[in-house]
Amino acid sequence: MNGRRYEVTPFPPYTAPFAIRLGELDKMTAGSMEEAKKKSQEIKDAVLELLRDAVSPWPPSYQDLAELYRAATDLTNAAMVRVDRLFFLNAARRQSRFKKLISKLAHPSQ
Repeated sequence: MNGRRYEVTPFPPYTAPFAIRLGELDKMTAGSMEEAKKKSQEIKDAVLELLRDAVSPWPPSYQDLAELYRAATDLTNAAMVRVDRLFFLNAARRQSRFKKLISKLAHPSQ
């Protein structure tokens, strides 16, 4: 990217508070130029904190931040989908085994 090579990974789970704060900031409307500047700086700080453990080498070029953020977000979303699928698959398997156990207990001669 712009002559520089990066390794991008999903956001670590401990960075969730920064992602939550970004969502909150996105919903806020600045009432004045001063508030807009403060909000802008807080957004920049939150993005940098999110990317700090997801991008290597650090620090990235300022012009690459948006693309790196998008890449890390895509990787994080994909990882969350995989975890959700694994969780629901394992839950379905446990439920099936539980139903079989209950059936055996209810009908011991079978």
